[in-house]
Amino acid sequence: MDPRSALLLAAVLVPPSALAAQQRTPSESQRFPGSALVVVDDNEFLVRLECRVEGRPEAGFITEANRITREETGRSNMVALRLRPWQDTDDVVVSLEGWVAWMPRPTSVGGVLELEVDMAAASSMREGSPVLTTYDMWQNGDRPEGRDGVWFEANCSERNPDAPAYRKLGGGG
Repeated sequence: MDPRSALLLAAVLVPPSALAAQQRTPSESQRFPGSALVVVDDNEFLVRLECRVEGRPEAGFITEANRITREETGRSNMVALRLRPWQDTDDVVVSLEGWVAWMPRPTSVGGVLELEVDMAAASSMREGSPVLTTYDMWQNGDRPEGRDGVWFEANCSERNPDAPAYRKLGGGG
């Protein structure tokens, strides 16, 4: 078999997903442990994170899958927080349990990123139809009702061993 035929045969037999996995750099598939303290209204949540880059939460993170968290701790993360770069911009998108916000990429200090974010509903009804909130809508100020003052502190340098956890803040019930 000549080399061109062998190459063609290999291209046909190797599924595209396997080729993509081979081309992926280790940093794209490797995640680093972290945690985040999230305060919404009078509720404080401590969740386990998977960070894209160790010590740099502004590079992106996501709440660890509950199946993994439950397997390791016996408890679940009670909220899902995510921060990721937004397409080909210098912005990031932050999402939390049906809420969303876009902002310029923040900068962490010592692997810790502390932010207070005003968020909009990720979807809403307009003229009887469901509509997803988009980056363009956000940029134009065309935002559905939201939630003000969502605060979080994401740490991609180390994971808090108490995560996941939950507590009610304040004296209200």
